[in-house]
Amino acid sequence: MENQTIQEKKIYALFQKGEFEKALEIFGETFSTENHPEPSFVMKCFVELNRYKAHNEAFKFLSGIVGWYPKNLEIERAFKLSKKIVYDVLIVKGNSLVEKARQKAQLFSETIDEIDILRRGKIEEENQKIIYSYYEQALEIFLKAHNLDESSLGAISGISRCYKELGKPDKANEYTNLLKRGSMPPTPVDEPEEPSSSTVDNAPSPAQYAEIEMGLARDLFSRRKFKEALATLDRQITADPRDIQALLFKARTHLELHEFQTAESCIDKALLIDQDNSELIQYKSDFLENKLKVLTHGATVFLKKGLKLGRTLGRPFFKKALICLRQAVDIFPGDLAILDQIYTCLVFLGKDTQAKQHLRELRRISPEFITTLEKTRSSSICFLAEFAFADDYAALEDFRKIRRELLLNNPIGQRLVTFYCRLSPHMLFTAKVLGIPPVFMRGILNPVRFFAKFFIGKI
Repeated sequence: MENQTIQEKKIYALFQKGEFEKALEIFGETFSTENHPEPSFVMKCFVELNRYKAHNEAFKFLSGIVGWYPKNLEIERAFKLSKKIVYDVLIVKGNSLVEKARQKAQLFSETIDEIDILRRGKIEEENQKIIYSYYEQALEIFLKAHNLDESSLGAISGISRCYKELGKPDKANEYTNLLKRGSMPPTPVDEPEEPSSSTVDNAPSPAQYAEIEMGLARDLFSRRKFKEALATLDRQITADPRDIQALLFKARTHLELHEFQTAESCIDKALLIDQDNSELIQYKSDFLENKLKVLTHGATVFLKKGLKLGRTLGRPFFKKALICLRQAVDIFPGDLAILDQIYTCLVFLGKDTQAKQHLRELRRISPEFITTLEKTRSSSICFLAEFAFADDYAALEDFRKIRRELLLNNPIGQRLVTFYCRLSPHMLFTAKVLGIPPVFMRGILNPVRFFAKFFIGKI
């Protein structure tokens, strides 16, 4: 008995160090059906394996010994939990590969017209090989999951999808039929033997299992495996839909993925459970504040890129900025800076009617407010540049830098600016009267722009 205790300590120490293979080897040499350890020691080892995310080792470990404890609910439930974790991880991996294959196929279909017709066939063949490889890998994973749980529809659905994409309709139909049968009610079975009171006493509480699941989720989150963390949290929420901590942690995970609506939905579910909880109310407030920061930062980045590229090339960035700003203004409706940015996006997207309505709304909130576009235009003395590059914000900014950093820093440049300010309004008036198009002026001013940028290091 004393020797067994020593071995148990040695095995547990190896588990704590992460040396699972050696620990399991010593466990197999020390214990057997006739001489098995206490259930508490088995559970200690299981928890340690899960702490290291050794899910496959934990499942293998319990698979070999669960038969030693035929009436112990604690070990039986631990085995089922271990099996489910391995199954869920396999399903996540399989679905990830299927999604990669789908995205690869979609990308090819979107770009095929741009590919040289002589190279198209070869590229399509190579692309198809990669897609098939993804589906073959996914199929292997789904089959492993199906071996773990033949009645689970997730694996069956994945297998059917992979066989279909791999051009094996007979095999796909076989598993499709299994899917249809899976929706039928299960065949009645005899009632299991009622466990003894002593066995029930050994069963872990729901709180203990919740602690294991939350520990797994935190570990996955810390390693930025957010999808796997969400799968773990979903298991816990399914087991206990009123677990506020699991709901909040799920919201935090979705927030890391920038899935704001889903994250907010999780917080709202938690508030429905306990709407007077001050911690939850504060969490919702902090969430909205963080969401606002992310949205406004993203909008600013997109807007700057759009302005740099100009009205035409920058259009996709103006659209992205507007999406962010629409969500931001829902959180903080009266923020003038956000409303100002929305107005800028609408102007550059050519949505004149909406822009005018938005400007009226800005004036209603603050009659004296001057938009960024108005400030830019009113402060500019680049008359000819504005005529030539009305839609090109980057070009206008270049001329302002030339004036500020090259011309105004020396007496000759200052005289040139003064002369330009006096003469350019008359030149602009003449150009409009004669019907000279902006493109003609761009042809004159572009060489000046690039030559000047060379001297101020803005090439």
